[in-house]
Amino acid sequence: MDWANQVLARATALVRSMPPSTRMTAAVSLVLVVACLAWLGSDQLSEPDVQLMGGEQFSATQLRAMESAFGKAGLTDYCVEQGRICVARSRQAKYMAALVDEEALPADFGQYLRESVQGSGFLVYGSRQEAQTKVAIQSELQLTISNLKGIEKASVHIAEETTRGLRPQKNVTASVALLPQAGQTVDEATAAVVRHLVASTWGASLKPESVTVVDLSTKRLFPCTGDASTAPGSSYAATKKKLEIDWQEKVTRVLGIAGALVAANVELDAQSHAPRSVNLSVAVPQAHYEQVWRSRHPGAAVNAPEGHELHLIEQEESAKIRAAVLPLLGSLATEKDGAAQVAVSTIHSSAAPASSHTVYRDRALQWLALHWQSLGVAALLLAALWMLRGTLEKTHPLEPGTEATPRDGLFLVTDHPPESMVADPAPDPSQPQPHDPWREELAGIVRQDPRAAASVLKTWIGNAS
Repeated sequence: MDWANQVLARATALVRSMPPSTRMTAAVSLVLVVACLAWLGSDQLSEPDVQLMGGEQFSATQLRAMESAFGKAGLTDYCVEQGRICVARSRQAKYMAALVDEEALPADFGQYLRESVQGSGFLVYGSRQEAQTKVAIQSELQLTISNLKGIEKASVHIAEETTRGLRPQKNVTASVALLPQAGQTVDEATAAVVRHLVASTWGASLKPESVTVVDLSTKRLFPCTGDASTAPGSSYAATKKKLEIDWQEKVTRVLGIAGALVAANVELDAQSHAPRSVNLSVAVPQAHYEQVWRSRHPGAAVNAPEGHELHLIEQEESAKIRAAVLPLLGSLATEKDGAAQVAVSTIHSSAAPASSHTVYRDRALQWLALHWQSLGVAALLLAALWMLRGTLEKTHPLEPGTEATPRDGLFLVTDHPPESMVADPAPDPSQPQPHDPWREELAGIVRQDPRAAASVLKTWIGNAS
């Protein structure tokens, strides 16, 4: 324990040797250092290391509701990565409590039906209970369709109409509005799945041909399959349009090129409406050719290909596209190479892709937005350490057991100073100086005991006044 006593004694001597202003500065700096270290050691600095709700991926609509609940609860230290919410492990319970309080938890399958049944008391019966059940079924259909691949949001509306008369009949129709995810569209296969799902869920009164599907992104209508305008023996225009859409979807699935646009022109026989020829036009974005070039040159992935190299890749990819599409034509193919029936063009990008500097800048700004509090506290900690270091450098500690001596001279300012305190004129070095025993005695008292000298001076001043 001797070393502890020595350290304590030295610290005490150091504090006693400080002027009051220096002590205050050192105390404030020490408090700031301790507070900053305590804050940085808390969970505020911990990285988001837990994905909320077991890493479930949420849609854009669900994320908006969840982030609104977090904002109302004052929770901001989270991040969204590919539809998943990452939070600190120690604050996971607070985020879940915020979702529960604002009723922002994503709905589960069967939740609307359970709420409808549980909310039906003994006063709810007959037509009112049936209406609640139908609303719950429509909500369940919306939730189910929204979870289909490529679908962002869905809206289901089912209408029932009963005819009057001796034999009343119930006519049921439905409309489903689909909002696909960004960059995607609704195809015939998805529309058929939705149509049969809605019909089979509602019951025998609703037929698949009575369900109309709408793509909100392209304003495309998928009418009822039982409509006369789309039947095999329908008009020339309706049959032509249906076959062209089928060819577009078929070629798009075969190519699998992101952003590629396919247009088809089908010529029909005037009598039988059978297809006689099919001409296809495929527009490929320039980014696809650049991606092919980068895959062949992995070391130069940041740079852009030159015009001649890009032109060669366009020719190679165009030949591959014709070779992939031509077998689909079958008996409708008129040429071996398919150059006339399958036209391939390029969609030139108007805007240059984002450079690596822009990507790094966006990442840096995102990191600063997430950790600005920690950086501010770290800067405050460095400033406090700098102040404390400067304070200690200006202070010279004394050995334990010694008293502090004034570092500056003691000056007395009065209107009428006593004659003994009036400063003597500067002595002439050429003249011998007179011996003054009082001056020597006072100087010795100051050297030996500063407090006693101050007491003597105080007494002299009091007597003089």
